[in-house]
Amino acid sequence: MEITDLIQNYIVFVDTSSWMYPEGTKFLQQEFPAALHSHQKKVRISGKVIEEVNKHIKGDDKKRAEEAKVAAKLLNQYHTHKILDIYQDPDDPFQDQAILAMFMKYRTKFHLAMITQDRNFARDIEDLNEQGSVKSSKIIKVFYLDREGRLQPWVKGVKQHELDRKKRETATNPASRPLKMQENIHRLPLGTKVETGLDTVIPVSYFPKEGESVRTQKYGELTLVKEIGSGGEGSVFLTSNGMICKIYTQITKARIEKLKLMLKIPFEKKGICWPKDFATNSKGEYIGYVMDKAEGKVMQTSMFHKKLLQKNFPHWTRSSLVELAINILDKVLYLHERNIIIGDINPFNIMIKDSNDVYLVDTDSYQIVNYPCPVGTINFTPPETQGMRYHEYLRTFKHEYFAVATLVFMILMPGKTPYAHQGGGTPGEDIKKMEFPYPFGDYRGNAPDGVWRYIWSHFTYALKKRFYQVFSENNRLTTAEWVSVLEEYRRKIKLGHTNDEIWPTSSKIADDDAAHVTCSKCNTPFIMHINKKRDLDADGKSYICNSCLMIMKVTKVAKNEAAAAKQTAPRQRPTMRPATQRPRAMSSTWTPSSTRTTSSTRPASSTRVTPPPRAQQRQKQNNQQSTGLFGIIKKFLGI
Repeated sequence: MEITDLIQNYIVFVDTSSWMYPEGTKFLQQEFPAALHSHQKKVRISGKVIEEVNKHIKGDDKKRAEEAKVAAKLLNQYHTHKILDIYQDPDDPFQDQAILAMFMKYRTKFHLAMITQDRNFARDIEDLNEQGSVKSSKIIKVFYLDREGRLQPWVKGVKQHELDRKKRETATNPASRPLKMQENIHRLPLGTKVETGLDTVIPVSYFPKEGESVRTQKYGELTLVKEIGSGGEGSVFLTSNGMICKIYTQITKARIEKLKLMLKIPFEKKGICWPKDFATNSKGEYIGYVMDKAEGKVMQTSMFHKKLLQKNFPHWTRSSLVELAINILDKVLYLHERNIIIGDINPFNIMIKDSNDVYLVDTDSYQIVNYPCPVGTINFTPPETQGMRYHEYLRTFKHEYFAVATLVFMILMPGKTPYAHQGGGTPGEDIKKMEFPYPFGDYRGNAPDGVWRYIWSHFTYALKKRFYQVFSENNRLTTAEWVSVLEEYRRKIKLGHTNDEIWPTSSKIADDDAAHVTCSKCNTPFIMHINKKRDLDADGKSYICNSCLMIMKVTKVAKNEAAAAKQTAPRQRPTMRPATQRPRAMSSTWTPSSTRTTSSTRPASSTRVTPPPRAQQRQKQNNQQSTGLFGIIKKFLGI
């Protein structure tokens, strides 16, 4: 679930185990508070969380004490920025009982969500959904933070990544599957030759249009509510039951036979918009098919440019790009397991709602047995088939693996194709020559200037090696092998062994060039290139870590959007009030207190309101923060 959907629709609780989970600190420092503040929401905690954190700070376990101090700083930050709501029940001596009681109290009124690292507690919360004695349309969801700091759902006390790993293992190693599982997977035979004589057009008396109806065997009669897209093959409509109907401009025998094969396959995979049923006109003539609706934005037009990526996915880091690639390849693996070759892998056929929520569309073009994929894209076509007519040959998995590697490269190098370089020829010519421009080992290459070289320099050695093997030596990895490479890359980012920035501003810093500095915003130590440190020192500027830069970036995006909305809103003549009655403007964005500025507008009246001195405001804020349970934490941390 996307974090914005969760915050907008659920009351979210976080227990002590999550606040003290080291790998979750980044999520709790960046993405979560930024989303809470931008939507003017609060996270809820039990007062027992404060007590438990305080107990660990004073405890003998040094490791737990350090984790508790980090949790205390996080909680204080949330408290300072008014995105934390604390409840306390003196009759509940333990945190778990207090939270369970709260969930029982509100489960019929609100959608509730819990973030916990405790497996048994997660199962207890999930079980509340199945209590037959309480009838409620409200949903309870339970999440945990995984080792990469991502929010993941618990499934009956089992972590989602444990389920995903098991599925990948069984998908890539048939011998390890239980017999029952092997029997349930319907594998199509691989094609041997292109079917011929199937381009005959089948006459159709009428193709329905927007506002009219189509008929399906599974879903009955459906109204074409709205046309949402059109192209050379046909038009796509939103239907009255929320599904999508594709209606062709003409029907051929090949299309009918291919769809029949696709509809026979037992197919259930979220995010792959597979045909669900034929659509016919009022005379029973085939005119198209219905499928599930895809959500999100088209990859090609939403993230393959720096400004587009920052606008559409402002919270993303490099880890998000890696997560996106893994989730796409998970769907490709599902298809490959059934001997289905996509053929036309390209970013126009992928829609993104979030890095964990992606959709593959135009599945009717996939290669099924002897029915080839009739379309393709030059940048995703391997050297050996460049110039060939796509509908005249059957693709192999080796062809597909070239396209998979290209897609991975373009996700990690947002929008840049593998062979694009200075002084190159056409894309097809560069691919045929296999002139991969990025340096590896003794090979220096001719990589594009600027950010592309910086990104490449920050890739791990293993990732560079894999790309070089594919694009320079023509030694292609399987989809499953790419998943393993990406999982290891994600782990290295999480451990801090390589940069998590999408757009680094310099090449990777060697040990001899590394300067250890402290962020002026959050006091977190980090590494900076010695030359950049010297430039900042010479200009009298402070050091800011990536986390704080992210918060500043999100703040700027939100302010720009608010300003744009204000400009487009119809103007109304304001009612003048005395200056003393004017409300103080409040920020609607997540901004560190040290970077906030207060702007005031001079009233039309000659009377001016003199704001209290900044020192007085700061003292008042400190007095407020030093009371109650947070005073305990501040006392022990000396903050």
